[in-house]
Amino acid sequence: MRTERKIFFTHPKDFDSAWTKGLSERNLCGMRVVDAEGMPGAMVLSSSPPGSPLDQAGMVGADVIVGLGGKPVRNAEDLRRALVGAQVGQPLEVLFVRDGEMRKSSLVPVPEEEIERLADSQKEKPKAYWGVSGFKRIWIPELRLFGVRLGNVRTNRPAEIAGLQSGDVVLAIDDVPIRTEEELVARIERTSPGSIALVAVFRQGDVLRIPVKVGRND
Repeated sequence: MRTERKIFFTHPKDFDSAWTKGLSERNLCGMRVVDAEGMPGAMVLSSSPPGSPLDQAGMVGADVIVGLGGKPVRNAEDLRRALVGAQVGQPLEVLFVRDGEMRKSSLVPVPEEEIERLADSQKEKPKAYWGVSGFKRIWIPELRLFGVRLGNVRTNRPAEIAGLQSGDVVLAIDDVPIRTEEELVARIERTSPGSIALVAVFRQGDVLRIPVKVGRND
């Protein structure tokens, strides 16, 4: 029997969870999406948790899903409908747009408990600390791309010591595109204390690549 559950899909303005119907408990992909802006489709907020179907498909925040399993996706509701009847472990072709380029991959639904296990596993790992906060997604006309601006880079913390500054617009971390606040948070959380993260930022007309030695949040 199919049930109504409060999971994964979010409101485009305040990101509060919304009710979604008709999804079998064992046919979930752990997606957080909103209606795309300025084009048909469902925009992914982030690929978190690591190992999720979206992550395995190579997708990231701001990718806009326009087709799933041969069905067109014009908004988040269309995506929900496309998932109805999906089978666990059975790949679905997913068409998505990233930075204006159409791409194709394969999305494999997994049981909800697997999404929960992956999320719990991430929580158990040592917490990374960069000393950055106050994120805002902005459009960069010079690059014709979105990025995420850093509002606060704390003094004498890992990011500031490495050379990041308040007002820098993050474009990528370790070559993974950063186009939403949620993806930036997720990628920071993925870094391991003591590791080096290569951060691409836009600053005063230039793209800089800055290695950041990640701290530990105790």
